[in-house]
Amino acid sequence: MVVDLDEKFSLVVVGQVLGISKQAVSDLVNKMRFTGSTNGELIESISKRYREQAAGRGGDAQEDYVRIKIRRELAAAKKDELANHKEVFNLVPMDAIEPLMNNWATVARSEVLNAVEKMVAGIEGKFKIEVDRDLIDGPVDDAFRAIGDYPTRAAAVRAAGGNAADIGSGPAAGGAKLASSGERSDAGVAAR
Repeated sequence: MVVDLDEKFSLVVVGQVLGISKQAVSDLVNKMRFTGSTNGELIESISKRYREQAAGRGGDAQEDYVRIKIRRELAAAKKDELANHKEVFNLVPMDAIEPLMNNWATVARSEVLNAVEKMVAGIEGKFKIEVDRDLIDGPVDDAFRAIGDYPTRAAAVRAAGGNAADIGSGPAAGGAKLASSGERSDAGVAAR
């Protein structure tokens, strides 16, 4: 049988040369991710694969070993990277986060309450009305409760194997339900 090695590869021709089926050649082409284009390149690639397998260097077991080794190397690199971040104080230990968050929440609560009071006083002064504080206090208290419950929710989610994205917010997580921008309520606003 004469085969033109520079001709575009044919599964049937390569199979006949190597003494394997057309399907076996097709499977090898897919498994090897063959990128060549000629009979000669394909025969050479398949022959090289068989030589490596016979020498114990190729095949699926070798590919699995290489994949496992790569995963181990990546895990070690990530561990080293975390250690480096910890060393240069880019990471905060979990036990240090809660006091920092509590301090932040206290300051944020104070700032928000002051801002709300200033807004209400401005509205009351400008429009000569009295704003019903229950309309303000309820939603603000709900928002503060959601923020204050965050460490508890975060700990519960972490204990259940979740992460920060699973913690959530809003009514299901204890937050306040806010009216949509199209809704308006005039209740609780009285002329002075």
